[in-house]
Amino acid sequence: MFYKNNTLNMIIFVFVFFILVPGCSTSHYGVADEEWQKMSEAERVVAIEGYNERQRIREESRLEEAKAKRVVAEQRARERKEHIQSIYNGNGGQFGDLLRVSMKGGKIRIGGKHRSYRPVSFKIADKECKSIKLVSEKKHSSHGGQITACYRDGLLLLDVSGSGSRGATALTYDSGWAKGQTYQHVESDGKNELENVEVYVLVVAPRGQGNVIEHRVW
Repeated sequence: MFYKNNTLNMIIFVFVFFILVPGCSTSHYGVADEEWQKMSEAERVVAIEGYNERQRIREESRLEEAKAKRVVAEQRARERKEHIQSIYNGNGGQFGDLLRVSMKGGKIRIGGKHRSYRPVSFKIADKECKSIKLVSEKKHSSHGGQITACYRDGLLLLDVSGSGSRGATALTYDSGWAKGQTYQHVESDGKNELENVEVYVLVVAPRGQGNVIEHRVW
């Protein structure tokens, strides 16, 4: 029995060897092994120097490309920050670029459990993402957390996670926002898992124009 198993293992090994080895050609500094063996010492030195030079150029190109991407990303970040700040200052943007968002009622996952929370209200500008502090409604409770909101090109996202908008609830710009609009029973599948939350959205008009009505205070 042992002999049969040993023979079978040997057959399998030889089969795998002849299947895999032909496709595994070795090389030295980019030169095929067969050619490498035919080369003189001087030719090998030239091959090594050429290989190292190509590697150096490739690495420099990689670093330059990464630097260029970083510069573009930093420039975009500065432009986005300036855009947001100009909206808050009333010097930029247009009607609908600044919102007052309020949330109350229902439950939000805080500290690993769905809990009632204290109502929150915040402003958010176009192209901005921000985290809003959440506190359990119960007195003397130490449970707290954050919910992330993003607003871009007329789309308001609530309960945004690190993986993006997946699971977040999305509210699309509506003409009703000019006077204030309430959304009942808002839910989400993000980290905070909103349940039956009431969301109120109002456009904050640019400085000098004034709101159609003042935002409601709960």
